[in-house]
Amino acid sequence: MSNKMKISKRLLIGLIIATFIIICPIPISAGPVGPEGGNWELYKPDEIFPPRVREPRVSVSQALPAAVTGTRPLLVILLQASDDTPDPGHDAAFYSNLVTGAGGLNNYWTEVSYGDFNGYTPVTIAGWFLSSWTMAQIAGASEANAVIWGIQQADGAFDFSTVDTNGDNNITPEELTIAVITT
Repeated sequence: MSNKMKISKRLLIGLIIATFIIICPIPISAGPVGPEGGNWELYKPDEIFPPRVREPRVSVSQALPAAVTGTRPLLVILLQASDDTPDPGHDAAFYSNLVTGAGGLNNYWTEVSYGDFNGYTPVTIAGWFLSSWTMAQIAGASEANAVIWGIQQADGAFDFSTVDTNGDNNITPEELTIAVITT
């Protein structure tokens, strides 16, 4: 056998021993080491690293909503800040094509859901609604305030009763998805 082969075997044996020591640590001290107080006693893993026990804050069924399947209607609300002008090329047709056009968002959602969710149809674009807020005010406001204001503005332009499928006068995410876009 060549020297290289002997070195490789020695290295391999050393790695095996080192791995064994890491996996099964043996105390170095000669005094009492384990819970029973015996010499050279192996620690039990739970005594070295006690398990962390955490109660879940929510159950899995609460944390994960039901998978989205089929299609859903989409309302896109366009809000314009008082000190900004929307890009003239970004009209209702632009945003509708962004969602439903070839290579659009619907194609993406269909692909990543393995065909379970086929995207949004119909897509309704409402706006541009001119806000009294400046761009800085919109950026500093909570998203919820902008969404609420946008929905209030779209109320005259979109008939929400058409998507209230269960007739309870409450629109749920299963009945309508709303996207608010600001300039």
